[in-house]
Amino acid sequence: MAGGLVQAVVTFLTGGKDGTVVQVSSTNPLPVTMTGGGGGGDASAANQTILNTRTGDLTETAPASDTASSGLNGRLQRIAQNITTLIGRLPASLGVKANSASFSVAPSSDGTWPLGPSTASGAAITPVVGAANVHSLVVKASAGNHYGGTAIAGTTAGFLIALNLAAAPATGAAITPVSFVSIAAGATGSIGEFTVPDRHSTGVVYVFSTSLTTYTQAATAPALMRGRAV
Repeated sequence: MAGGLVQAVVTFLTGGKDGTVVQVSSTNPLPVTMTGGGGGGDASAANQTILNTRTGDLTETAPASDTASSGLNGRLQRIAQNITTLIGRLPASLGVKANSASFSVAPSSDGTWPLGPSTASGAAITPVVGAANVHSLVVKASAGNHYGGTAIAGTTAGFLIALNLAAAPATGAAITPVSFVSIAAGATGSIGEFTVPDRHSTGVVYVFSTSLTTYTQAATAPALMRGRAV
């Protein structure tokens, strides 16, 4: 130790033999220069640039999609954005909520869903009720699903027939029943009341006829006809 400084002697060895002897001090530092060795993991400027690109700058913008190329910082931002969006779609807390604060679940368009008691208008079908003493009733004047109906026969027996039409046929016209029920004079009869409805491609029309192939009005019209379709 000279003048409070620690001096060291470094010997470079080459091929196992003594090389140049260098005395190292504060005024004579170790003559070492750091350069890239050309290896895949060296500390060269080029490799540091590659690492920075893969890691991403601190302010890197999140990629436009989940699968777009990005550095790690941008990818983490994208993940955080998706998590924030998901949290925003959940209710603030668990428990029974009003519609506006509940977790929305959309039913499938081709499935069936059992219904419990409900006061919602969308859970019910408004029936179409005809005037007294008429021989026909347009339940739905366009394509739809027929859920069934009822008629009370007058003093003449006949058939309550559901037709795939948008308007009542003329008396004497040929008819093709989709569904029907025979009703005795003065009695009540119902078509279907289906859990799974009949599909009518044109419309749903009821007629009270004494024939199933030709629209033949009974001597007395039914006292009531009522149908349900959507």
